[in-house]
Amino acid sequence: MAIISADDSGLHSDALANYLDRSDPRVVTGFRVALEVLGIPLPVAALRKQAGRPPISSFMSGFHADNPDIARADKARKLGMPNAFDPLNS
Repeated sequence: MAIISADDSGLHSDALANYLDRSDPRVVTGFRVALEVLGIPLPVAALRKQAGRPPISSFMSGFHADNPDIARADKARKLGMPNAFDPLNS
């Protein structure tokens, strides 16, 4: 059997990462299995995502990034300042 070298730069491309993000989970699983059987290290795009729902803190940090006024009001309430600027009640 002849040994053949192959260029693996395509495994680390943005196009493959986009494809794997949009693909059915069964396709991604098959891709991972094929690479593991061949002994090829998995690209970052093919690694498994964290299981389960994301924590509420990650959702709220994204919400506060989009709504800085509400973020300030939430922080003021946490610090015990009830009369702080509240965009929801102004």
